[in-house]
Amino acid sequence: MQIPIIETEYAKDQFSKIKKVFPAHELPIYQLKYGADNITVEGKIGEYHEIDDIQSEIERLIKHYGKGALTSVFGANFVDTIEFSINKVVSKEKKVDGGKNPRKSEDRVSTEARI
Repeated sequence: MQIPIIETEYAKDQFSKIKKVFPAHELPIYQLKYGADNITVEGKIGEYHEIDDIQSEIERLIKHYGKGALTSVFGANFVDTIEFSINKVVSKEKKVDGGKNPRKSEDRVSTEARI
């Protein structure tokens, strides 16, 4: 599975803003840490975080953030919630990048019909 890596900016204090780059499914962790109002998603950077299996990704997150942080962000059953979050990001990414976006045609042909 490929998860897009996003670039964000958050206000550390009133004088400094810090840019941070991480996989999209980790956004709730940073929103809790810095406050949802203080963090802004700038967009995708065009690179992807590869996830081979959910269990190894959970272990990576536990090593990086700690079990306590994951529990406070995703709840007591954080493994299932993180898996749901990853699958949701992957499905949204497929819709946008797979050419199945109903708002934009790949061959620039409009589906609009006027009578």
